[in-house]
Amino acid sequence: MGRRPKHHGNTMYFLTGSADHHIDDKNRLAIPSKHRSRFNPERDGKGFYLTISQPKTCLRLYTEREFERQAAERRPHLLQPQASTMFNRNFFALAEFVEPDSQGRIVVPERLMRYSGMPREVVITGAGAYLEIRPKSSFEAEMIDFVEQYDEHYERALKAESGTRRQPDPETESG
Repeated sequence: MGRRPKHHGNTMYFLTGSADHHIDDKNRLAIPSKHRSRFNPERDGKGFYLTISQPKTCLRLYTEREFERQAAERRPHLLQPQASTMFNRNFFALAEFVEPDSQGRIVVPERLMRYSGMPREVVITGAGAYLEIRPKSSFEAEMIDFVEQYDEHYERALKAESGTRRQPDPETESG
């Protein structure tokens, strides 16, 4: 599934940055204002879809329209492999529609809290086309590792992406 940047007015934007947050006793979580300000209900829908991410200790928060786009790409085909059928069945079973209250808070369903093992202290991170809700403790450790080994992570990412990008054809695309 390719990632497309979201449009804000006539310009493109990605959801970026991170913010420490707390899930309260009623499982309410405030969406950071720096992210909330990027959403337009007419363009993005009024609510969000929340589902388990990879690794399973993370949650993804999609705008209503972005989730619909992702769902359309996952639409089951008649002759779909069993692994895809099982993944799609469970992916959609775990996805929950949530609407923010007047203070920009969503309620994280108890089932998703339980399945993901989500603690109360979290970090909300921009991940391009969606937000991730991650345990603060593992986020901090991962960021320290990432920064310390930035060059190695960068090289691995380039190698992994090289197979997914179309390479220019020197015969037809001269500079």
